[in-house]
Amino acid sequence: NGNLIVADMGNVRIQKLDGSGSFLARWGGDGTGDGQFARPFGLAVDGQGNVFVVDDRIFGSGRVQKFDNEGNFLVVFGRGLFGDPGLIEVDALGNVYVADYGRGTVLKFDNDGALLATFGGSGRGDGQFRGPQGIAVDGQGNLYVVDSSNARVQKLNSSGQYLLQWG
Repeated sequence: NGNLIVADMGNVRIQKLDGSGSFLARWGGDGTGDGQFARPFGLAVDGQGNVFVVDDRIFGSGRVQKFDNEGNFLVVFGRGLFGDPGLIEVDALGNVYVADYGRGTVLKFDNDGALLATFGGSGRGDGQFRGPQGIAVDGQGNLYVVDSSNARVQKLNSSGQYLLQWG
């Protein structure tokens, strides 16, 4: 709808603004309970307007929380699965991908938080990562992962199969 949704780490909340920057809503707050954050880091929005927020493990609780478009808490997932989760992306089918910097992996979940697959693993080889940070999905479902410590971007298909790299 042309709105902007921002992870406001300093104020430990999510803010929703309209296209001209006017305040619409905010949710969250300091804590580890449902709907609260220790450090909201990455976020993504699916085709239905649901908002997925990563609360990173180093400063937070290492989990993903799902909210509806109005900020109502829906579900939490990924607890205990992450080393240091960071950025997150949602594909056209509603699958959720989380780059885990700490473990050198990308985790794939369904839209309700069930773990579907883990891609990569710490290393320098094709399809392995050392510090995956940025993540994006194209219209064909291919995954692009910024592998920061290996100074490259890798392209994987939606099943996690290595396709090619740059850098």
